[in-house]
Parts: sequence; C-alpha cells; structure tokens
Amino acid sequence: TVRKAIGEKADVLVANIDIAAFITPKKLIKTFQEAKLSKVYDLILLPGLVAGDFSKASDVLGCKIRLGPKHAYDLGFVLSFAGKIEFSDKVPACELLADVRKEIALELIKKNEEEVSSPFTLRGVKLGGKARMKVMGEIVGALEMDPTALQAKIEAFIARGADIIDLGATLNTLPEQAKRAVSFAKTITDTPISIDTLDSELIREGVEAGADLVLSLNSTNLETAGPIVARAGIAAVIIPDEERSLESLIRNVEAARRLGIEKIIADPVLDPVGHNITESI
Repeated sequence: TVRKAIGEKADVLVANIDIAAFITPKKLIKTFQEAKLSKVYDLILLPGLVAGDFSKASDVLGCKIRLGPKHAYDLGFVLSFAGKIEFSDKVPACELLADVRKEIALELIKKNEEEVSSPFTLRGVKLGGKARMKVMGEIVGALEMDPTALQAKIEAFIARGADIIDLGATLNTLPEQAKRAVSFAKTITDTPISIDTLDSELIREGVEAGADLVLSLNSTNLETAGPIVARAGIAAVIIPDEERSLESLIRNVEAARRLGIEKIIADPVLDPVGHNITESI
C-alpha cells in the first residue's frame, strides 16, 4: 500500500515491527543503520500517529525527521508538497495540509458543477442529473421569526455551505407572516429560498413573495396550491400521501405534471438511518 501510494517519489524503510505507528527513536536508528543505505536523505517521514521525541534520532541519522500522514493512502498527496512546505515533528502532514486539500477539493467540485448539465436550476443552482447533491438549510418556524433572528439563521447556514434556505411554517403561521419572511429573506441573500408547508394559503403568499421552491405538495393540497406553483413556473417537492406509499408518490407526481408543474422533485420521504430505513427503501 505504501509503495503504491508513493510511486518513485521516495524510498520505503520497513522496520521489524507489527504496527508502524509504534516505532521508537531507537528502533528507527537501528533499522536505518542495519539497512546500510548508501543514499543521503534530506527527510524521513514517520507515520502521522507516531508519538515521541525524534530529535536525537535526527542528529544521529543526519537528516530531518517529520510526521507524515496518518494513513498510507495520503502519502502520494503529502509527498507532492515535499520541498514546498516545512513538515512538522508535532502535527501529522495530513492535518498540516488539510486546508490545502479542502481548497483543491472545492475547486474540483466547482469545476465539475460548471461542466455538468441538470434538468433545471434554482437561481443558478443546478438540481438533479449529474450535479452534486445540494444542502438545504432548514429553519424551523422561520416564517414567524423576527427579522434579526431570521437573518442570523440564514447567514449561519450559508456560511456553513447551504445551497438552499428552507423557511418552515408552524400550525400557527399566518399568511402575512409567510409573505413577510420570504420577502425579507430575498433581500439578504441570492441563495434560493423555499417555503416549507402544506398550507395552500401560506404557499400562495410565499410564492407571490418570490419563493423559488415549494415544500411540499401531495393530494391534500395539489388542487389548490398546484396551479399557483405552475403559474409561477417555480419548482415543487412532491411527496407521498399519509400512507407514504410509492404508488401515491407516483400518482401525485403525475397530477402535478397535469397541472403544469414542470420543475418537480420527487421525495419518497424515507425513514432516517436507524429507524427502519431498509424497510422504507
């Protein structure tokens, strides 16, 4: 595994020890000297989980000793930065390069997202197809929050990477509250806004205020809220009826299409992990 990860970038010194992370300074010196290596090395990378002070071993062997990554799989990535950064004798290299790796990953995700196609978008956010999975920040009771609290919630979710902000209603939410909350949310972010309720009146007010997505529609509100969504040309999440059967989900999706809703997200409403998820799938 180690040799495969590093290729020709480095030599591998194998010590007579079951777990590499348990190597000691004395064991390293002994193994190194017994190997009778003819090369002069600039750096020795130990497993990232190694503990102990290797400063004396560094003096004896005549080269720097630093912590590599915790996992052999990351050796190739870490070694590509040899000579570019100073590795640490306290912090594993994988942790030292965590921010760099994150930036690289985000760039790859961004590039892939720009290149793929999707069935539809919400304010430029691609949904479905080969686009990446999107993260929705659900704010429970958002439609009744005061503006300051709602803004703080929205900004916190966006800072943590939310692609869509979902404004939730309660049984006591009034239509004017739905309109006010959606309108306010639209003034502080360009992130798509969804209104989360089955109440047709709340959906109407939310859509008129500029909601980009409606959660949710099923047979209980399709006839009243469906035409509102269709006329606005926005997206809707279609869910099963109370029995949560696949048949009712398909039936509701077909009904939504007949009403003229084109941007449809079908949600089977699966049980969470640890609570009958296998049966619900």
